[in-house]
Amino acid sequence: MNISQRNRSIDEQETATSEPDADAGPQESPAAPEPTTGPESASAPAAPRVEGRRSAWLIAGGYVLLILVLLVTVAVLLAQRTTGWPLHPQLTSHAVEQARTDAVRSGSEDAVALLSYDYRTVDDELKKARENITGPFLDDYTKLTTTVVAPAARDQSITTKAVVVGAAVESASPTHVVTLLFINQTTTTKSAPEPSQSGSRVTLAMDKVGDRWLVSALTPV
Repeated sequence: MNISQRNRSIDEQETATSEPDADAGPQESPAAPEPTTGPESASAPAAPRVEGRRSAWLIAGGYVLLILVLLVTVAVLLAQRTTGWPLHPQLTSHAVEQARTDAVRSGSEDAVALLSYDYRTVDDELKKARENITGPFLDDYTKLTTTVVAPAARDQSITTKAVVVGAAVESASPTHVVTLLFINQTTTTKSAPEPSQSGSRVTLAMDKVGDRWLVSALTPV
């Protein structure tokens, strides 16, 4: 092989090495990154909107809860104002026990005043007794004593003295107590000057008016 043939062979080899293989087909160029169009990219802009809706629901729920709390508070305060019951259970218990004690003591004294009189001083005694009465019972007692009891006492020289020998509480709240009183009564009249005794039972309803316990009803049992 001469020099020219050797050079030609070298050139053919270089040409074969540099040219692409026709059988390999066209070579693909690197793919350009495609824009992201999946669910994540679609939902990303909606995140602030979801957070906004959640905040709105939380605010609305807070307002509803506040309204419910206010309604319950108003209902409790109205019930307490109507019945006079304190809100704290211990205060309620103490208030009821105090009411029972005070109402029984005042009621026993008032019953004696309402049912006792002397024909010589009947008008003044029954007038003073009316100071311990409240409500519609005041009108009923006033009418009964001025039109029936006092005239009969003066006409028949009646003197009667009531004594409470026993007391019990039928029901009680801080402002209203119903008591059951056992009463002995000693009576003299013009036609029967010797004292006669009789026993009776009455229920006495007591209402707290200001700082005083007043009689709102008296019913024989």
